[in-house]
Formats: sequence, C-alpha cells, structure tokens
Amino acid sequence: MRLDIRYFADTDTLSLWNGEPASKGGDLIATGALMVDGGMGDGVTGDIIADYDSIGRVVGFTIEHASELLLHPLTRKARASDHLEVEGMYAGYSYTLSMNSGTLTLSSDREKVRSSEVAEHLIAHYDADGDASGFTLDRASELLLPHLNGKVASQRMPDPVLSATNNDQSIAFGRTTMTTPDYSPGLEGVIATETSVSYLDVDIDQILVRGYDLIELAQNLCYTDVAYLVIYGDLPTPAQAKAFCDRLVAEAEVPDELYRLFELMPKSTVAMDALRTGLSFLAGYEDPDLLHDNSHEANLEKGIKLLAQTPTLVVNSYRALNDMPIVRPDPNLPYMENFLYMLRGERPDAESLDAFDRIHMCYIEHEMPNSTFAARVIASTLSDMYGAMVGAVASLKGPLHGGANEAAIEFLMDINGTGGPGHAENYTMGKLERRERIMGFGHRVYMRKYDPRARFLMDYIPKLASRIPEGESLASIYSTVEQVMYREKGLYPNTDYPIGLLYYLLGIPVPLYTPIFLASRTAGNVAHVLEQHDDNRLFRPRVIYGGGRGLTPPATPISPL
Repeated sequence: MRLDIRYFADTDTLSLWNGEPASKGGDLIATGALMVDGGMGDGVTGDIIADYDSIGRVVGFTIEHASELLLHPLTRKARASDHLEVEGMYAGYSYTLSMNSGTLTLSSDREKVRSSEVAEHLIAHYDADGDASGFTLDRASELLLPHLNGKVASQRMPDPVLSATNNDQSIAFGRTTMTTPDYSPGLEGVIATETSVSYLDVDIDQILVRGYDLIELAQNLCYTDVAYLVIYGDLPTPAQAKAFCDRLVAEAEVPDELYRLFELMPKSTVAMDALRTGLSFLAGYEDPDLLHDNSHEANLEKGIKLLAQTPTLVVNSYRALNDMPIVRPDPNLPYMENFLYMLRGERPDAESLDAFDRIHMCYIEHEMPNSTFAARVIASTLSDMYGAMVGAVASLKGPLHGGANEAAIEFLMDINGTGGPGHAENYTMGKLERRERIMGFGHRVYMRKYDPRARFLMDYIPKLASRIPEGESLASIYSTVEQVMYREKGLYPNTDYPIGLLYYLLGIPVPLYTPIFLASRTAGNVAHVLEQHDDNRLFRPRVIYGGGRGLTPPATPISPL
C-alpha cells in the first residue's frame, strides 16, 4: 500500500492519501511517500495536522492514527513478513528507507547515498513484553519533509524529530520545542564528516594515518612512502614506490609562464599569496576535460601532479619575489632531495635531508584542521581539485593555523636579540603578564597534552643546533620557554614550536615556513578531496540568527539607479 505525502506552498497544505489523489491545485514543492506492508489491509487512512510557529511558518506535522500506518508492522515480534518502507526525494535523488525484521536499510538510484546517514538516527522502543511499541527518528526532515521552500522555522530550533508510540496512536514530525540548538563556536568538537584518512586519538596520544601510528611511520619510512599511503590507502610495494617517486620527479616542472608570473608580481607579495596565485594559474594549463572530471582516477591524476609541482611553486615564487635566480627541479634527484636542493641552490647533506624529510612527514596529515576542512567544503560543491587546494592555501596563511611556525621562531629570535638565554624567562613572563599570545603552544584538539609530533621532533634540535652560530643559544631559549609555559599555563608545545626552530637551523628563510607546510600537507589534502568527491555531500550548516525583525524599507530607492 502506498500513502503519499505532499505539501502545497500556496495553500500551505500537507496531505496524505492512499492511491491517486484528487487534484489539490497549488504549487507542489515537497513530496514523499510511505509504503506499508506486512498484513495491513487496504483503506487505511490517516489525518495530518500541520504545526506552525508563532509567525505562521510550517515547522512540522502530526499524523493521527499513526499506529495504523507505521507501527502496526512493528507490534508483532520480528516476523519475516513485517516491512516498513519510506520513499521520497532528497537532494535530487530518490531513496527508499526500509525495515525488515528490525533491520534498517537505505537504497537509492545513486550509490552515493549511505545507510549510515539515516540508520544511526533510528531508535526503536519496546514494551514490557518485548513488542516494538514505537520508534524515534531524528533528522527526519531529510526523510519525510525534505524541501519546504524556506517555510521551516529557520532559527532557535533543534533538529526535527519523528516519533511514534502505540499509546497516543499518532506520529509527530517537527521541531517540538523552541529552545536554542547546540551551538559550538568555531565548530569545536563538532563531527563534520567520516574519514578513513587519519584520526587524532587523544586518549592514547596517537595520530592514526590509514591505521598506522604517524610517529612510527616517521621513524621508519620516508615522506614519499607515507604520501603514497595517505593518497592510495595502503603502503606501496617496492615497485609501486619506485613508480610513484619516478612520477613525482617527472611531473615536477611547471610551465615557463609560471616563472614569468612570479617575476611580474609586486615585490611586496607575501609567499603564501604568490603560492595561492600560482596554483590557481596552474589550473589553466590542465586539460579542460580532466580539470572538471571529479572521478577518482581523474582526481588521482591531478592530485599527484599537484604534489609533484607544489615544491617548485613554493621555492621559485619566493626566489622571483626576492630577485634570486630561479632553480628548476633537477630530474636526476629524488623528490625530497630535489625540494631541499631548490631551496638552497645546492645538493643537501644527509643530515639536513633526513631532518627535512621527517618534518615533512609530521606535517603530512592531521585529520581535520582548518585548511583541510576548507578544502573539503570547497570540494563538496563539486569544485575541482585545484580550487580546493587554492582554498587550503588561503586558510593555511592565517597566523592561527600555518603561520604559527613563523611566529614561534620570531619569538625565539626576539629573545636571543634582546638578552639571549638568560633573558628568556623574564621575556616570556612579560608577554604572559601583558596577556599576549605565545604561538606554538596548546592545540584545539590536544588541549593540554603534548603533541606527539613535537615530542618526536624535539630530538632533532640538538643534532642540528651546532650548524649555525646562534643555534645553541636558540636551543637553550627553546627549552626555557617550554618550561615557563608549562609552569605558568600548563601548556605543552605543538608541532609548530620545534619545526619553527628546526627550519631555521636548516637555513630555510622564515617567509617560506608556511608555504613548505602547505607542500607537506598537499598529500593529505589530496586524499581528503578524493574522499569527499567519492562520497560527496554538500556542507551547508545553519546559524543562530541574532539580527532584527520587522523592519520596513523605504518606499523608494535611496541611491540612484
């Protein structure tokens, strides 16, 4: 038996009927259907009562005699014939939600619909005899009332709840209270997506990357091994690793016009802005069909190319802006050695290369930081891989994200230039007393725990400190500041604190710290865009409105046409 639910905008009418309905007229903007089976006869009817908020907007509806429609198949203990099915349209595709013997499944005319999006929100209720007496389904608007054309009340209401019991013989759909929904400034603690790329397990101080501990990966492997893992989901075989590395080397060069673009930029352009512009410019050289193809294989093609070319953009945008000679990638050098070669203009020593590679691994992937979230949000609109990466660059530029490593080394250098190690404690205390922020400490996720990456990388500081004249002094200041910050604020370093100093000890210019961070994170961002496009859902959060109401505009225009 099919029971149709429809909503007509101009008459503000919700209707439920069995079979072909008589014409109701009006503007049909929402449709759905209930399919009920399992021993029910024909002719079952139900009455819908619409619910409105204080200013007349539809916020839900109630179906009377709901046990006849929905609960009857549940009142007997799990018979194989018992069946509940809901059909409708949502986000441009049709779906069928069905329950057989207590098992809920979701099928669709598009594979991208996942049962977990609905199934995890259904809770069955049972009476003392163990018979199903009802159910509660939150996020029900996605199932039964998908498109109310803006008439659903838009603020200060929790997610809709669909509930039903045998006692009241009715099913209520809508926002049942006017209380303020959960609000988390900065989305702190909000779960935004499912991912198999990485996870920060703060309970055991572990960063999981495709099932592996990131620190163990950084101890035992190299960046390109981990990049392959992040992008493809598995560690490479020796043959796969060679093919991957060979491709990164082969794809590293960029069009000559990009070097010219960097030379034409104003000298005041900051490195991250140059990188952002370079990536956007590079998209124009992509094959148009491939650029707009968001299939997995097409995204892999573009993602690996971006991973290969980003170091070339990072280094040579900075070189051009500072009137330094361009250093093109050397086709005879491996990926990471080539990166450091372009940075320095000479082949690196083994110690520098080892440290640089391990820093890269620590930056490669970190669950859902702002820049990765920005990339996924952009990708969720079905924008292309390049567009998502440009957005990630813009996000990472901010001092509360990627810029923290630059701020950390500048703080250490300020102390060294105004009194040295003996002045470190007083200088730090002065900053704290003035309530000035000291970058490189604390983390939104780790809170007051030690960032595992920072703990791992701190061992490289004494290994590199002797490479520059002020290295030992900066290392001493580093240690003092860490002690003061823990004593006074209970904060441990995050990974930006040691990396800021390590980059400096490696002779890397400070303005390049954040662009290099972006190059390191490219593999992770590519993996997230792949994942987003493979199982996409548009990010579209709501707000709590705090503005005015009832204002009346002037009767005539204020400005000339």
